[in-house]
Formats: sequence, structure tokens, C-alpha cells
Amino acid sequence: MASAEYPKVLVSSRVYTEPKSTEALHDELASQIGATLLKTGAEAFARLGTIAAADSHEVVIVAQRFPDLQAADPINWTGFDGVRVLLDFDVVRNYSRIVNDRYLGAWSREFRRHRFDALICTGKEVAARMRSEGIEAYWVPKGYDPRYFADAGQERRGVCSYGLLYRARAAMLRTLRRNAVEVEHFVVPYQMLGERLGGFLSCLVCNMEGTPRLGDLGRAAYRLLPGAMVKIRPGLEPMIKNFEAAAAGCAVFADWIPELAELGFVDGETMVAYQTFDELVEKFRAYDRDPDRLRAMGSAAATLCAARHTWSDRAREIGRVLRSIRSGKDSRAG
Repeated sequence: MASAEYPKVLVSSRVYTEPKSTEALHDELASQIGATLLKTGAEAFARLGTIAAADSHEVVIVAQRFPDLQAADPINWTGFDGVRVLLDFDVVRNYSRIVNDRYLGAWSREFRRHRFDALICTGKEVAARMRSEGIEAYWVPKGYDPRYFADAGQERRGVCSYGLLYRARAAMLRTLRRNAVEVEHFVVPYQMLGERLGGFLSCLVCNMEGTPRLGDLGRAAYRLLPGAMVKIRPGLEPMIKNFEAAAAGCAVFADWIPELAELGFVDGETMVAYQTFDELVEKFRAYDRDPDRLRAMGSAAATLCAARHTWSDRAREIGRVLRSIRSGKDSRAG
């Protein structure tokens, strides 16, 4: 049931066949702000305006896989005169080569092609860049699902890294291993991730962007030696790993991004910040000699995340953003 505190919201999302962090956020939008979930994928685009208008929704949030948004015909908004919002976790790739350059500029184009009114993305700098392009963009950070990530007080040892080996992450691991720092890197299904993290004292996160040095020569070297010949640039926003690993009670070592301070993370208290891989090696060696301090840091980080960074928190933040957008539209209409 919709809440009187928030606009009446319809969320158009994909069909999920296994647990995903994005689905947890959508479910919290239903729970926290009374949103109606339309889990039909992009097939609803041809009649989305009619669907929204039929039940007097004031806001439609489209939260689909971006490739599906690209492949679809322009959304048919006929009959709907409310607010059209694009919600996406990966807008950072509009400006970053963190994986590759395939999506540079793509979100800006799709936003206009589908005639959205506003964008909610997960990076403060990314939102600012979008606004500089004339797009009404809002920052709501990533979060985590406490059903899967929590500090259960179990015995911990060692340091880990997880996820796909983006170039910057591979370069980080190569630097650490060349300096005799043993890191266990793994990839597991989402629903098993929190339990796996719970066995580690520390987790290394790399939000940075990596691109090949020397063009084709660098790409060839990278194929032979993953992590080699990579040019590193600062990251634009904190990855979801910053929240998942911290919520699971790991002491997180992460490259510093200014918005982390606004999210309550403090170097030496709820995380260990680094600027370069050499600094990461130096700091890891210093902290690794004091496992009790790392354990306390992980516990403090888990407490911070539970208090401020769950998907329930993010759903309420989105509700406040939607209320602001609707008020602005009403003021302009008046």
C-alpha cells in the first residue's frame, strides 16, 4: 500500500531468477515507500504509460538491465503525466573505463531517447557530471542486504578480494603478490558471498579504473600477465563491495573516494584508505601485525553499515528524492 508520506510509485524492473542486490532494493521500495513492483522486464515499455496511469501513479521508476534499455524501442509514456525516473547502479560507466569503454556516453543518450525526467545514480561525482550535461540527476549511494551480510562474530583470518578481475583489480593483486602479500581472490554466487566474507579478517577493495598501457602491446602483455601494463586512474564512486565487505565485518582496505567521508567511513576506524598500490602494501603490512585492531575495525564498520547503509535506508532516501522531484514539478506546473 502506498504511503501518504511519499508519491505513489510504480517500479518497472527485470524478472529475477536468482537473488540479486538490485532486487533487494526494489523490494525495499515496496516495503518502505509503498511502491508497486512491475517485474515484467522491458516488455512492459510499449504500454508503460497506460499501466501507470490506470492506477493513478505519480512516479514511474525504470530499473531495468541497461542493455535491455538500449535494445528497447522508446518507452511509450502515452497517458502518463507524472514523473519519469531512471534508476541505475552502473551510470559510472557513462564516464569510466572501469571495465571497458563500451558504455561511454551511453546513459546520457538513453536518458534522452526514453524521455526521462530525472536520474538516480549511485555516485556523487557521477551525478554532478550528469547535471553538467543538463540532466536532473540525484545521488543515492549503493547499499547492502542485511539478510546476506552481517558480522556474526565468527573466527576470522587472512585477507581476501572478490569479484570479476577488472584491470585495476588485477593490477592491485599483482602488486600485492609481488610484494609477498598473500591474498585469496574468489568469485561465488551472491547468496553465498556474505558467509564467505565472514571468514576473513580483511578485504581489499579497488574502486579504481585501469586501462592498457601502450595500446595493443599493453593488451597482449595483460593477456600473458594479468595485471601487467595497466595505467591506473582514481575511481569515480565507491563500489558495492565497500558496503558488503564492511557489513560482513571485514576490515576494508579501499582506495579513498571523498564521498566515503560523507557516508561515515573514517580511515583507521571503519576502513583503511589508500591512494596507490604501494601505499596499500605499506599499510597492509603495518595493520597485519595487529589483528585485534583489524577485528575491531571490521566490527565498527559493520555497526556503521547496519545503522546507515542497508537497502531499507536507501529506499527511504529514494522516497525523499522522489518527493522533492514531484514537488519541483508541481511548483513549475503551478
